[in-house]
Amino acid sequence: MVSRPITAALILLVVLAGCAGNGADDGATTTTAAEETTTAETTTATTTASGDGDSGDSSGDGTATEWEPYDFREGEYYEFEFREQGSQVGTLAWEVVSVSDDGETVTVHTTGTFEGQSFETTATGSPETVYTNMLGTPAAPYLMVALYSPFVTPFYGEQLAVGQGWSYTDSEGTKSYRVERTDRIAGRDVFVIVLRENDDPVWEAWVDPELGFAAKSVIYDEGEVDVEVRLVEYRR
Repeated sequence: MVSRPITAALILLVVLAGCAGNGADDGATTTTAAEETTTAETTTATTTASGDGDSGDSSGDGTATEWEPYDFREGEYYEFEFREQGSQVGTLAWEVVSVSDDGETVTVHTTGTFEGQSFETTATGSPETVYTNMLGTPAAPYLMVALYSPFVTPFYGEQLAVGQGWSYTDSEGTKSYRVERTDRIAGRDVFVIVLRENDDPVWEAWVDPELGFAAKSVIYDEGEVDVEVRLVEYRR
């Protein structure tokens, strides 16, 4: 069962995503990569050790590039490992069987095992909603909080670059999204996006703009890793 802290994190996201989407008119502050060059370089040097672990060094040059979540391509195969509070709870293989010419409809075949329960499904729908056909499977809560997390909303179609982000201050403190560094996971160069509340991490995503899913996602509870989803294999 997905823990209660994840629900609290999702509520936080709704508030922050709205602020980011409305921009400066609602008091949100947008910071470009150029404005954050010095800070971003310092962050990279001091946080690399907490990255993926595939490499001790950050990779990529942080050059801006656009990410379109769920922009699937026919023949793609993703395999993920899911962990909750340090223990593996499941695996999921996601194969893109077909994509319509206009990109508006996809068919995916999934197989998975969660907490001892195995399942297999084939579903057709829009790239953004095809997962709803799997809500009857044991993978459902993890799809909603990880692979299809609304945490990605503020960066949907945005240019990713180290230092790019938004911040917002209210009566409860400061909330911010920011691309803090680059890293490497599953053999791929990624940007690491961090959502923080009063400087404490709430969510992190390791994003390769060429992939439809984040290569890794982590949800925190009071500074400790609560849920982690990690790409273990990708092919096309």
